[in-house]
Amino acid sequence: MPFFSKFLNLFNKSNVQHPNQRLEAVHQLHPQTPEGRQALEQLILTETQTPLLQAAILQLNDLAWVFDQCANAAQPQAVQHAALPILCGQAPHSEKLPLPKLEQRLQLLEHPQCQHAWLLQKVVQEADNLELRLQALARLSAQQTPELEAEILAPIALENTIAQVRLQAAQGIHSEAVLEQLVRLSVRDKGVLRLAKERLADYKADATARAQALQQRQQLLDKICTHARTSYTPLFAAKFRHLVKEWQQLEAPCDETTEARYQEARLVCEKTIADQEAREHAERQAVENQARVQQQQAQVVQSLQEIHAHLDQYFDLSATGLASLQSQLEWQQKHWQNLQQEAAPKPDTLNAYQAISQELAQATLALEALKQVQSQLAPLLTQDESMEARSQAAHLDKLLTEIPAWPANLERPPLLEQAYAYLKQAHHQAYPPADGPEASTPSALENQLACLLEECRQRLDAGETQAGIQTYSHAQDLWQQLGSTQAAQLAHTSLEQTYKALHVRISELKDWQGFVAQPKREQLCQRMEALVDDQMEPQLKAERIQALQQEWKQLGNVGVHKALWTRFKQAADQAYAPCQAYFAEEAKVREYHRQ
Repeated sequence: MPFFSKFLNLFNKSNVQHPNQRLEAVHQLHPQTPEGRQALEQLILTETQTPLLQAAILQLNDLAWVFDQCANAAQPQAVQHAALPILCGQAPHSEKLPLPKLEQRLQLLEHPQCQHAWLLQKVVQEADNLELRLQALARLSAQQTPELEAEILAPIALENTIAQVRLQAAQGIHSEAVLEQLVRLSVRDKGVLRLAKERLADYKADATARAQALQQRQQLLDKICTHARTSYTPLFAAKFRHLVKEWQQLEAPCDETTEARYQEARLVCEKTIADQEAREHAERQAVENQARVQQQQAQVVQSLQEIHAHLDQYFDLSATGLASLQSQLEWQQKHWQNLQQEAAPKPDTLNAYQAISQELAQATLALEALKQVQSQLAPLLTQDESMEARSQAAHLDKLLTEIPAWPANLERPPLLEQAYAYLKQAHHQAYPPADGPEASTPSALENQLACLLEECRQRLDAGETQAGIQTYSHAQDLWQQLGSTQAAQLAHTSLEQTYKALHVRISELKDWQGFVAQPKREQLCQRMEALVDDQMEPQLKAERIQALQQEWKQLGNVGVHKALWTRFKQAADQAYAPCQAYFAEEAKVREYHRQ
């Protein structure tokens, strides 16, 4: 009788039906002998109890044969379930019955019988080695299906005890529903939560981008169709080319209906352009040339106004800054002269250029002069105990007279403003109010007062109203510092008569200029505010704004209220906003033609 038959008869006897005895009988089989291996193989193919199967598989020590032959077993799945703990390294074992080596178990994962999802899932969840788990997980992820992601990969990503396994499982999930489930349930693993959130965000961003691209194409098509129905304007062709360029740059797919609408609208636009160019080619060339030059002249004025508006950035008196300012003004002047040779500027543009360039030139000269005396001014603007107060005030006043008059409509540089404020303080310190014997001495105070009054008269005669008023203010400070005895001695003298005459003259000048200019400024504010909502052509509106600004400047700076100036400037900025957009669009058109 064959060995296995004898073993089977012995194995089935009543006295060896106890599980432990049967296990002991299995342990007595040796796979090194042909008879023992045959007995173990037959036992594996016929036995149904898991403990005995595991013991026989361990005793056989050939998992590859087990998976090769498990399809021939009486219960293949029972064999797989018995072999699974051995594959995972979780089966009971000993020195006599060791587990297969890790290399063998890793190789077995490539076996066809090991590709069942439930088996790989068990390995991922229960294997005693990280590499074994990760390789099983990789094979699971390769079988990617929605059901696999929801039923297997998601539980692994949420429940596996190893963070690296959870993260790799999450990386194999691409279903939005499963990713949302991870976001809701993943509270213990920030890495999985972050990955799920980022992948969902990417999906949503992609979906939003696709929807936006489709919407952008439809909106652009509507613009092209609307443009095809409009009448011809000077910007018709440029806008059409711009729309076509945008259409060609779109990446969203285009269906046949949409493409047909686009081609139809495009043909209409091209025919409109061709007809208009044929009728007005020669006339347009002349008009465009003149418009181009005049527009560039207006841009020169705008550039100067921009420099004018940001002149305070040169108040630091740096050499490079002043050189840059001078270079900009010289370039704009040369550019203006070249443009004048091509075409005569509009009267309003010419007036605006002359006014703004003159004011900037005056400010530049003053800044350069201030730069020259800056090093001398700085020590005088601090209290110097070594210098007599009167000498310090006289020196400061002398330096200020070397600086050309600052434009009335511009805020003075901080250094210049500080110098005038300090001069007033220095006069007060140099000639403090006094009574008693010392006040009867004329000293240098009367001479200083006489010089200031004469300078004030000369400036008023020369038409330098603002400078004259400033000089008279210094004289007033000195007069108030006279002691009672000195004031009495100056009574009925020519110095007092000059002082009073200049006081009357300046008061009348201020009253008259303020009386005349205030209603005019109020009217200019109202006219500028009316331009904000006026829908006139941008070019005409820009000319009106410049004209009103020129009228405001011509009124001078005497008697002007800051609130009124702020109101006028804000209205001008609001009114010019649509003009600025229009000029920017025209600049794009010119740039396109030059290309």
